[in-house]
Amino acid sequence: MDWQMLMAIGGGIVLLGNVASVVKNIVSPGFRLKDMVDRNREAIDRLKRHEQNDFQALEEIRNMNRTQCVVMIQMLNHLIDGNHVEKMKETRKKLQDLLADIEK
Repeated sequence: MDWQMLMAIGGGIVLLGNVASVVKNIVSPGFRLKDMVDRNREAIDRLKRHEQNDFQALEEIRNMNRTQCVVMIQMLNHLIDGNHVEKMKETRKKLQDLLADIEK
């Protein structure tokens, strides 16, 4: 085996190494991007769950505020004219039901 053949084999090995390096540099950003998208997808799903839980809590608070306003109106009506006892009983029942639902 002469030097020329040995140099040709060495050059071929270097050429293959360079080609492999170029292919790796072309392909690796795509894999990194895919990993980043997967991590962000998990974070987005977690945020969606938190948003849904917060929305449900806000709906319960709104419902409680509405019920409290109805209670205050019924109490004012009763204080003004002494009537509306039956409406106050109905409102008390609604308020008890609402509180029972919140405690669940």
